[in-house]
Amino acid sequence: MATTTEGKLVRTNVEINDALMADAMVALGTHTKKETIEIALERVVREWKLRKVADLWGSAEWEGDLMEWRRSKDYGDSAG
Repeated sequence: MATTTEGKLVRTNVEINDALMADAMVALGTHTKKETIEIALERVVREWKLRKVADLWGSAEWEGDLMEWRRSKDYGDSAG
């Protein structure tokens, strides 16, 4: 399983609502509680990182001629 964050494994004991865990396992298509928790945490972290990037949208100021910049780029189009 690919992970978004590499780190050491730690043993943690928590009380989790069994019905919620069962629903999460069905929703994620997982077979173990450990796998369910890891995938859920990975998704939360990935969505958080995406929101951080989305918050940056429009924060950079553009100076220049966009059409000129596009004309100057080689997009590998041998026909053009």
